[in-house]
Amino acid sequence: MLYSWHSAALKNYGAGRLIATAENPDAARAKIRAAIPEWIQENREWLLGPEDSEELAALLALFESDIAGPPTLSEALLIPGSE
Repeated sequence: MLYSWHSAALKNYGAGRLIATAENPDAARAKIRAAIPEWIQENREWLLGPEDSEELAALLALFESDIAGPPTLSEALLIPGSE
């Protein structure tokens, strides 16, 4: 099953999405939590300033807030392109 949440942490011009395949919502949350540190490291230069400890804590809290609610359940995902 695909579990999906809207993400304020991944917002750019519109809300981002956090999506994971798992047996249940808690397992999906665990997979997302495990992926976040690598994503932050890869995108650190545009996410965080030089004094980033408070910014990092706020970003991690925002990710937790994103996945706190119930997910959207899907068996298939269709993603339209943009120009």
